[in-house]
Amino acid sequence: GCGRCAESCPSRALELCGEEKTVDEVFARIEKDRHYYDASGGGVTFSGGECLLHTEFLTRLAEKCHKAGIHTAVESALHVPWEKVAPLIPHIDLFFGDLKIPDPEKHRRYTDRSNDRILENLRRLSREADNIILRIPVIPGVNDSREDLEGFARIIRTFGNGVKEVELL
Repeated sequence: GCGRCAESCPSRALELCGEEKTVDEVFARIEKDRHYYDASGGGVTFSGGECLLHTEFLTRLAEKCHKAGIHTAVESALHVPWEKVAPLIPHIDLFFGDLKIPDPEKHRRYTDRSNDRILENLRRLSREADNIILRIPVIPGVNDSREDLEGFARIIRTFGNGVKEVELL
């Protein structure tokens, strides 16, 4: 993360990119588009990589947006400790959570991780929030069998009233 490897790379194959910003600097950038949010009914969606790995920063930014009346959303795989999710709940208007494969072993085979943590986070989130949209990326030959679809249905029933919508992508 220091950038020395990129600086010394003779072929320029490595490049250090990105910028460090404060919450106030990011919020100022968000504020510039307020006219668009107001006109469209939209807002800010925090996503990319896994935004919940930066919970402290994200919570402060989401709180600032929420107080300013800017709609906030989080898009996450939710494969993080619950302590990364919980602080955000009061400041997020909409959660997008991913469901990839219902069977834990099959999930592990394709993603190298069990889906246990994801499912538990979705259950907990659904008990504390009523603003969840589940997204299922339908992948032919991977998670589109009748067995998979029935598995998704069984799992979704365990989430309670917090799930408002399910999107098949």
